[in-house]
Amino acid sequence: MKVISYNIFQGGLDGDKKGERLEHIIDVIRSAETDVVGIQEACFWSYNDFEILKYVASKTGHSFFTMTPASLDVGETHPYSTAILSKHRILKETNHNYFRNAATEVLIDTPLGEIDIISLHLSPFTEEERLIEVEELLKSTAKYNNVIIMGDFNSLSVHDKYEGYVAEFNEKQMKKFVTNGMLRYDVINRFLEAGFQDIFLNQSNNVYTVPTKFNQDAAHEAPLRLDYILTTRNLSVRITDATVMRDELVEKASDHYPLEVRFP
Repeated sequence: MKVISYNIFQGGLDGDKKGERLEHIIDVIRSAETDVVGIQEACFWSYNDFEILKYVASKTGHSFFTMTPASLDVGETHPYSTAILSKHRILKETNHNYFRNAATEVLIDTPLGEIDIISLHLSPFTEEERLIEVEELLKSTAKYNNVIIMGDFNSLSVHDKYEGYVAEFNEKQMKKFVTNGMLRYDVINRFLEAGFQDIFLNQSNNVYTVPTKFNQDAAHEAPLRLDYILTTRNLSVRITDATVMRDELVEKASDHYPLEVRFP
């Protein structure tokens, strides 16, 4: 079984229309032959009776799908929604639409048994805002033994060795990652304290997930790991491979690299 997490940058759209970049994203997902896909920034996908969500699911071969439309901040033109596509039956859905960017939670009947899976996109603003969202997710997943949490956490891990980065950060990065001159690692630490395993923790190189060549975000101007796949320990020991997907198609499809994990 394969699982992918992918922040596709503003719905993968040209404005609010389907175009070449969305087809690149579909090709990335389809070529991976993945069972479950967690999508972040599914902007406009819920419009016209979920037209784009249904289109992408059909093109990538995922019979089951759902999404959580996010609320709009003042002055914004599109919601940063999340979605999940699956080849396996969705048994239950929970929409965390009180998040700034939303999180989609599903219980899926997989070859490994029932798994609670979350596609999240935490707040892009401050660690304090993200921590509030994390606590709500931990409450929601507490009743399940098998859990995968994946997505754009907009957070740094202390294990990725960012010493020296602060001096080079721009204003947007300072607000997002730093408090009183100190890098913040609270979000990822909180998940680890709760018993979740960071699947990419022990990979010694090439774990950064931004920027790609497509990058348009000032907060992504340095190589950072902002995307994660976390699992409960009983699932982590069954993973056979974990990869940050990199190729020329990925470079022009979005500003984030997709993450892929494989189970037997």
